[in-house]
Amino acid sequence: MTVAGNFIGVELDGATGEGNAGNGLEIHASSGGNTIGGTGANDRNVISANGGTGISIVGSARNSVVANFIGTDVSGTADLGNADNGVSISSGANSNTIGSPRTGAGNEIAFKLGSGVTVLSGNRNTIRGNSIHSNAALGIELGPTGNTGVSAPTPTSAVPSTGSTIRVGGAATGRAGSVVTVDVYANFNDEPLDVTEGWLNLGSVSVTIGTNGVGRFVFEAYNPPPGLQVFTATATNAAGSTSKFSAGIQSVGP
Repeated sequence: MTVAGNFIGVELDGATGEGNAGNGLEIHASSGGNTIGGTGANDRNVISANGGTGISIVGSARNSVVANFIGTDVSGTADLGNADNGVSISSGANSNTIGSPRTGAGNEIAFKLGSGVTVLSGNRNTIRGNSIHSNAALGIELGPTGNTGVSAPTPTSAVPSTGSTIRVGGAATGRAGSVVTVDVYANFNDEPLDVTEGWLNLGSVSVTIGTNGVGRFVFEAYNPPPGLQVFTATATNAAGSTSKFSAGIQSVGP
């Protein structure tokens, strides 16, 4: 099933909240393999201003949530936050995909009273390429059995490399010999360094984990404007499980 081009919790003007009392959209175990949104011109859903979570995936597998505005108006800028989390994955839901590093495929997940994306339980849930910001709690929150076996990377440096690029270095951990994908994000300078999100996805780098369980990475990409100089990262292991966001690191240098 595909759910595309809807205003869920928002009036037809795309700017006025008229939310449901509960969740905006729920997907249960009896239904799997659904696509919510899409990269076509009319595929995006606006799922905002609801009394619960924007999208709740309960025990369901292989769902793809792509290119939606969750918690904003139709322009993607104004605050129409849902009262709880943006996306919640629970009851052992596995192999779901929230966003993508492909151009135009990430979701905007913002302005929640809870977290941007919460994986309470379940594994192989991939969370990549989204713009997750301005939420009251964490950008990505993992429960005790949510995406187990994957740890957030540790950025240790963020230094302008040339006039137009930023170089972010750090370390990722995992099983020796495995490969993890580290995605790097830029955030506003006033973001707390310990309550982290990922406003602007800058790109990714593959990291091979050494025999000591640690792999070093150096990522270089376009250096965003001065107001976006707090950098965070996530790690996605070979199974497809994505970590929470790392602690933030402030760029040092001119």
